[in-house]
Order: sequence, then structure tokens, then C-alpha cells
Amino acid sequence: MDVESNAEYINLPEILVGPFGVLCKSENLQLQIVDQFESNYDKMKVLIFGNDIVSPDNYCLNQPYIIAEKFTALENNS
Repeated sequence: MDVESNAEYINLPEILVGPFGVLCKSENLQLQIVDQFESNYDKMKVLIFGNDIVSPDNYCLNQPYIIAEKFTALENNS
């Protein structure tokens, strides 16, 4: 069986490539960077939601997320 036939492709921001590479190595997975592209969104950040139900292990990256320039945390006093 060809290794490429089971390959999965994902897009990662540059800041996550290093940690994702460490994770792949710990799980004995091969990480290959196929294509790189530059974005004009230098100030963009990613907020990833997760808990033990959504992502019970350290390699599930299918959580919901929000991309924005700024996040603000407000305390709910209800």
C-alpha cells in the first residue's frame, strides 16, 4: 500500500508547526510540509475550544475555533 494513499493534509499556522511536530514525533507519525504560504494577517490569533469531552487525547485537532485579531475575557457575575 502506498503511504500517500492514507495521507491526511491539514493547514497550520506557523506558530503551531513546532508543537505539532513534537506531537507527531511522540505518536510516531510522519510530518511532511508540502506547501507554505504567507498571509497578510500578522495580528490574527486562534482561540481553540476544548475539554476532556471534545478532545480526550492530545492529538485531536478537530475542536471548534475562532480566528480574530483580539480576544477579551469577561467575568460573568450572574
